[in-house]
Amino acid sequence: PIDLARPKQNEKYTGYLPEERAFLDRFTAMGYVDTFRHVHGEAEGNYSWWSYKSRAREKNVGWRIDYFFVSQELVPAVRDAWIEKDVFGSAHCPVGLCLEFSYSLVASAVGQKAFYSDLAADAPFLRVTRHLPYFVSEYLTEISSFQKISKLFI
Repeated sequence: PIDLARPKQNEKYTGYLPEERAFLDRFTAMGYVDTFRHVHGEAEGNYSWWSYKSRAREKNVGWRIDYFFVSQELVPAVRDAWIEKDVFGSAHCPVGLCLEFSYSLVASAVGQKAFYSDLAADAPFLRVTRHLPYFVSEYLTEISSFQKISKLFI
């Protein structure tokens, strides 16, 4: 409920349906961590989407529906997560995530198969040059049909 300005009024609307909330509960039960909540705890009034109706953005009557989730192994790398509420141009605003990888974290997260660049002898941090796999929500059965329908109208 802290990620939605008016939860009671929206219980029957897409985006806050019981099955959608249950999906997120299952996702976090599998160990994925909402990075914004990890950094900011229970802070209220932080939204990433506002309806164009009735000047909702101006009144900050919104929803936080744009997320970055990470596995438990990446939680120690999370340095910051934010919402750029002052960026306009859409009903959504950008969300950001800052990750910092130390050698020991990278070694434990990706094992011996990681490739490193710009590693100085005295630098505790490095860049991993291989790409981590993308998380594609299109393949999640709970929301894939909604996304396919949405693409028809975009």
